Amino acid sequence: MSQPPAAPQHAGEPGNPGEQPPYGQPPYGPPAWGPPQYAPQYGPPQSWPPYPAPPPNRTGLLWGLVAALATVVLVLTVLLVVRPASGPGPLSLPPVPVPAPAATLPPTGLGADADLDRLAQQCSDGQMNPCDDLYQESFPGSDYEAYGDTCAGRRTAGEDTSCADVFYDS
Repeated sequence: MSQPPAAPQHAGEPGNPGEQPPYGQPPYGPPAWGPPQYAPQYGPPQSWPPYPAPPPNRTGLLWGLVAALATVVLVLTVLLVVRPASGPGPLSLPPVPVPAPAATLPPTGLGADADLDRLAQQCSDGQMNPCDDLYQESFPGSDYEAYGDTCAGRRTAGEDTSCADVFYDS
């Protein structure tokens, strides 16, 4: 028996992949060299992505600023509310005045100025504002200044508070 003659192969069939189909149609199946997958095959190159980028997310920056502001408020609150009752420093409270005790130094022999002698006598009698006035109006380094600085011997010299802040008049 003889076999019937073989039918002619058409372009694109398994035995004939290399021939171009008629009328400019693309070949069947993926080309061996082909364009990148999902890229446009015709027309001018397009920018990627084909849509505008989303705006940057600024939520993290906003929360960071809120956290920094909350931290500053917390620190200031602690510094202004919870502070030592007395002692040196910019945030310390002035001491609570107490009654002035008796003077331990006499107001005599300090100098020859009548006005300063009057302030020294008032300071010795228990009035604290004249002690501060004596300290401020006297010559630096004088006995008047030392007498006013110690509030007539009621405290040590060189403290940075006025006599009226430490003692009230007796």
